[in-house]
Amino acid sequence: MRMRKNIIYLLSLLNGGIAAAQELAVADRLPSAGKEGQYVERAANQSLLYTGELEPRYLNRLEGHPYLDTKEYRTGTLALDGVVYPAVAMRLNVRLDRLVVFSPDRKLHVLIPSERVDFVSLPDYDLFYMEPMGEKETLPKGFYARLHDGKYALWKRSSKMLERKMEGLTMTNRFVERTSFWVCKEGVYYPVSGKRSLLKLFKEHGAELKRYIKEQGLSFGDGRERSLVRVLEYCETLNQRGWEDGDI
Repeated sequence: MRMRKNIIYLLSLLNGGIAAAQELAVADRLPSAGKEGQYVERAANQSLLYTGELEPRYLNRLEGHPYLDTKEYRTGTLALDGVVYPAVAMRLNVRLDRLVVFSPDRKLHVLIPSERVDFVSLPDYDLFYMEPMGEKETLPKGFYARLHDGKYALWKRSSKMLERKMEGLTMTNRFVERTSFWVCKEGVYYPVSGKRSLLKLFKEHGAELKRYIKEQGLSFGDGRERSLVRVLEYCETLNQRGWEDGDI
């Protein structure tokens, strides 16, 4: 059992070939600056070497799943130990707070040590393993999805717990998600939950934001993520106009 759980699995882009002497291309859309920039380099003559444990199995009768957004694997770019690897099948297990990669033979689900992950670039968002920052260290350690990358970046953190509930004579086990959002403003991370917290964070633009939210019909219920992004994008245009007018 110990040998089964603890593995060193070699992922090769070649079909059963030797993993050495591979030339891996970096995804074109990755920026050359910011958090990603310091890690973007060609992984010349290196194989995809992952060290970790196998992901635990979950019972089929559980309601829901322990992953961020979807249980399906998505292909993206993984920066691991300062080297960038493209075309990696990944999913984020938010119950374990661990990144999972799928072996090319579609047999093994491998957990990657969180501290080795520099960043993950997926079609809809980027993932970073964040440590507490700032004097108060209010940002909990763990994986965060970056939903908006601008003057005011928006980050999402999700976790899932198993909840047991009796329904008549039947015991139901399901995954229950808890989600928090954070806005980075001038290097400080602030928790936000909706309209009220946004207006408090950007009180200098309170009147403009109230008008914009009403005119756009933004909802902070089911459409909360998109609405948060829209408001932050609008805040950035307000600051830009203020700069151009000489008010800032």
